[in-house]
Amino acid sequence: MHKSWIVFEEWTPSAPSSLEVHADVFSGEEGELLPVLNMQWKVATDASIQFLGGVELSVLQVNSNRQVCAQFDFQNKLPYQVRPDDGRPWNFSFNHFVVQPGLTYQVTVYHLPKLGTDGDQNSKSKPYTVPGCMDPAMKMTEPCLQRGKPHALDLDNPE
Repeated sequence: MHKSWIVFEEWTPSAPSSLEVHADVFSGEEGELLPVLNMQWKVATDASIQFLGGVELSVLQVNSNRQVCAQFDFQNKLPYQVRPDDGRPWNFSFNHFVVQPGLTYQVTVYHLPKLGTDGDQNSKSKPYTVPGCMDPAMKMTEPCLQRGKPHALDLDNPE
């Protein structure tokens, strides 16, 4: 848990300016294909980058209420500038949350330190439903292969 959940900071970053979520396929340690969420977000173009000390990612599986979190603590202060290579704001991504095809997830990105005031938020949240086993990208993932024939147990098309 980040220290700002207990002791509030005087200056904090604002919420991410955008959050995009989509499914992807990742090759596991033994070569198996795993469905993962790919999350991309941008830091607002205000002075947030000066106070951004880390990020907490939360992925909630809606049907089971199971939540998995990852926290990244930035050890060094990030420079307050746009990226010199393309002139756009800071952009972050993460793609290692393994998910199940056909299920819905609530993805939340919290900028740290946490805000110490009620009413405001420095997080952005978005629901996302992972394509089922009939989807060409998901068809060969380990969860779909374990279910058997992709069309027989597809959560998107339960016939």
